[in-house]
Formats: sequence, structure tokens, C-alpha cells
Amino acid sequence: MFIRAANNSEKVLMKNFDWHFLGGLLQDLYIVSKNQASQEYKEQVLNKLMENISDKELRHSVMVYAEMLKENQSEYLNFLKGFAK
Repeated sequence: MFIRAANNSEKVLMKNFDWHFLGGLLQDLYIVSKNQASQEYKEQVLNKLMENISDKELRHSVMVYAEMLKENQSEYLNFLKGFAK
């Protein structure tokens, strides 16, 4: 949706962005946020975050978004449980 509504300079940024990397990073952060990762895995994920996103505010935003995924999944699972009864 954003790529369709973006201006030309934003489209260039979106085209050159590694969406696969971001998706993987979000998944890793999600696993870490659920405390389902070993200490070693957690350190690897946080190092990957630090190495690839230099802006402190953006790193924080990515971590907050991963945490939101955790909350949304929990709400969705509770919603589905209502149909299983």
C-alpha cells in the first residue's frame, strides 16, 4: 500500500530496502520478546539489530513493533479460542 501512495523518492527507498532482512529480524525479535530464545540467540539478534540499524530511535521503533506483534498474536489467539468452545 505504501509503495503505491509513496512519492518518487520514497519509492526508491522502498525498492532498495531489504524486506526479507527486516521480516527475519522482526521474527527474531518477536521470539526474543516472548522469552523463547537462549541467551546466545538473544545476543546474536541484538547484535544483528545494532550492526544493521545505526539510528537509535529506529532500533527502538523496530523493537517496539516486534513487541506489538507479540501482543497482537496473543489477542488473535484469544479471539480464535472463542470459536473453539
